[in-house]
Formats: sequence, C-alpha cells, structure tokens
Amino acid sequence: MARYQLLGRLAEENDCPYIATGHHADDQLETLLMSLMRGSGLSGMAGMRPKCPIPIGGSHLLRPMLDVRREEIEDLLRRVGLTWHEDPTNADTGFTRNRIRHELLPVLRAFQPDFAVRASNWAQDLQATHHYLKTQVDRVIERGKRQGQCIEWERADLREEHGIILGLLPHRYVEVALARAGLDTLTRSAINDWAKSLKSQATDPTVHRIGPIVCYLDAHHVRFEPARAGEGEKGH
Repeated sequence: MARYQLLGRLAEENDCPYIATGHHADDQLETLLMSLMRGSGLSGMAGMRPKCPIPIGGSHLLRPMLDVRREEIEDLLRRVGLTWHEDPTNADTGFTRNRIRHELLPVLRAFQPDFAVRASNWAQDLQATHHYLKTQVDRVIERGKRQGQCIEWERADLREEHGIILGLLPHRYVEVALARAGLDTLTRSAINDWAKSLKSQATDPTVHRIGPIVCYLDAHHVRFEPARAGEGEKGH
C-alpha cells in the first residue's frame, strides 16, 4: 500500500493519469493462493484488478499483463536484448509469497503448465461476478433512508435479499458511508451472526457490532451507523 501511495503522489505531481505495472499471471496466482489461505471472500478471491484507482491522487493503476506468464515475458525480453532488475528479496522464502512462488508453484505447474493463466481467467470471472453483485448491493443501499453516515431499511425488505447480498452489504456500507475506514476489521462471523438475526422471526431489539458498524435491529427496521468506541462490542 505504501508503494502505491508513493506512486500516486508521483503521478499527481507529474500530471500522470495512469501508472502501469509488470504484474503477470504468476503474480496473480500467488495473490489468489494467499487469499485462499487467508479465507478471503469473493472480493479477495477475485485477485488483482487490471485497472483500479490509486488511493492518493486521481490516477489509475494498470496491470496489462495479468494473463501473461512470467516465463513468456522473460523469453520476449531475452529475444529483444533487454535486461530486467530482480529484487534480491524475492529469493527469501521467509516471506509467504516467496515461499508460494518457489515451493508451491513448481508443484502446481507439474500438474498443469498453464495453471497460472487458467487461474488468471478464473480471477477475471470472479471480478465480473463481484462487479455484478456490487451493483445489486448498491440498489439495496439506495433503497435505504440515509441521514449522513446512517442508513435505515425496512426489515421485511432486507429479509427478501439473498444471503450473499446481505453478506456484502456491510462491506459496501463501509465503502460508501465511511470512506472505507475500518474495512479490514469486518469479519465473516460478525456478518453471519447479523444476517442470521435479520432473517430470524425474533422481534426483540438487538444491537450488533460489525467491525466499524453498529447495527440496530428491531421488528420493523434495520439501521447501520458508525460505531463509537466500546459500542456494541459484545455483539448483541
């Protein structure tokens, strides 16, 4: 993240709308495997995007080679007589990504030489799926009554939504209403507990802490608002 913030500042200073990186299919595969090990959700399992905004400034990051294998890129560079810089820390298997690169990927390639390209294609499918689902979640956001950073829905309305939409709703609320603050503190267990309570027939008022969100749930309404220190930390 610090690297991209630096690139964003440099792009802003030089009035550069785009920055392209050399990420390739093998990098994408490493990212997908790391996300799988962490138990990431759909967004994480969609891997690196070919185009995304840089956190600082108005520039965008481009990754035009995500469907090209590292071996193909190196072969091309050799043919045209160009050299490249190899970061010496890439050989340090004390880092999870490097250990995946040097120990796990050779095993996967032994089973399927094009595994990285196939995984990159899979990531593209997941990115398209995630984009579609995000548009559906945005429609749910728009149906809510918004006051500042607070959004309230009719409980009966949310009950009709598919579980995967409910699972993405807290993430999207944090992105839209809280400018992503606290996004990394959302947990699957907290979201599942809240969604289960929402779908239940219980009518007693409850309070749920979902990372940076406090959700107030009663017989007729569901309300999201930013959490204050210590608020709702015991769940409900």
